[in-house]
Amino acid sequence: NRRGEYNQYGRTAGLPWKNGSISTAKWKGCLLRDVLHDVGLEYDAMKQKGYKFVTFWGLEGYHVSIPLHKAMDENGDCILSFVMNGEPLPRDHGAPLRAIIPGFVGARSVKWIEKVVVMKQEVEGMHQTGIAYKQFGPNYKDLTKIPREMVAEYPPIDIIPVTSAVTAPDLESEVRSGQRMQVKGYAYSGGGRAVVRVDVSLDGGKTWDQAQLMRAVNGDGQVQSIRSHKAWAWSQWLYDVQVPPNVDELKICCKAIDDQYNQQPHSVEPIWNIRGILNTSWGRVQVKPIR
Repeated sequence: NRRGEYNQYGRTAGLPWKNGSISTAKWKGCLLRDVLHDVGLEYDAMKQKGYKFVTFWGLEGYHVSIPLHKAMDENGDCILSFVMNGEPLPRDHGAPLRAIIPGFVGARSVKWIEKVVVMKQEVEGMHQTGIAYKQFGPNYKDLTKIPREMVAEYPPIDIIPVTSAVTAPDLESEVRSGQRMQVKGYAYSGGGRAVVRVDVSLDGGKTWDQAQLMRAVNGDGQVQSIRSHKAWAWSQWLYDVQVPPNVDELKICCKAIDDQYNQQPHSVEPIWNIRGILNTSWGRVQVKPIR
């Protein structure tokens, strides 16, 4: 998500995503840990025998692994889903069955599941042990120059760091000096960490204020609260403000802080990487008010 912002500092390998490569839904299905228990697989016994990963194989050949402890965690909420937003799972979203791995990057929630395999090592493949979901130093400008040993050593992304983005206004929005304006966006932190607050600036980060957070609600009606360790969905946020008069340009910024006080990096340039992943820098948009 937001890979396109990297490209002003050097071309990256992948689609130039903006800030819209993210979504959320309500999922229903069988707990993965219950399914594994039902076929006679117990966590302690598997761990003693050296099993460390659960691998999902999709019908189209896509395959990735997650740690066994995540799959078997009673608070991990991993499911094999067949219902999305109260309706039968659509084909484009993985019907007849897909994995949902809350708190992990979406690439671990495999669609069109063919089989689930418990393994001692993570599965081989470009999306797991290969280069696809790994972030290398900004000095590597060419994928072919990255040492194979480094690719093999680095882990794939599981948990996304805290991030946020501005979704309104955008570059084409009309805002008028002296009138009210609603700045909107989303914020998220992986691993079940809740967003504590979102700071918003209209002047490029010189001054700040806090946005109103709208937290997601779980299927049982409980708000995904701070320190619940189960804040699986994004939080949307809103900042209602009067557009300052006599300002030629608004430099709108946002930054999210999670319940471990992790914060977003200030800018894109120092976190540039050839794969163009994990752009968690401040969300930014510039708008020129109409007078």
